[in-house]
Amino acid sequence: MSFTSIPVLDLALAKDAETKPAFLSDLRHALMEVGFLYLKNVGISDELFQEVVKEGKAFFDIPLEEKYGRKRWAASLQANGEGPGYSGCRLTRCHRQQTQD
Repeated sequence: MSFTSIPVLDLALAKDAETKPAFLSDLRHALMEVGFLYLKNVGISDELFQEVVKEGKAFFDIPLEEKYGRKRWAASLQANGEGPGYSGCRLTRCHRQQTQD
């Protein structure tokens, strides 16, 4: 896997029958060969996007003690130490595997 830039795909091309096959080919390549992409023209307003960014930054500015107080564990996932809500990087399965290696 080698690439020199992040693939940028235009979602508007998926809505046109003439450009959809090329879009899907590019999408498959980005996901299978690169692993991520930037999708533009998704229909989200700039105002909503900025609000989401603002709320995300506000969450990460909350002190850890308060974040841990917001944990809401799903009963079926408690045994694995995972669930919806904030778990912190040291509590994830990925981190546990890395520390055991």
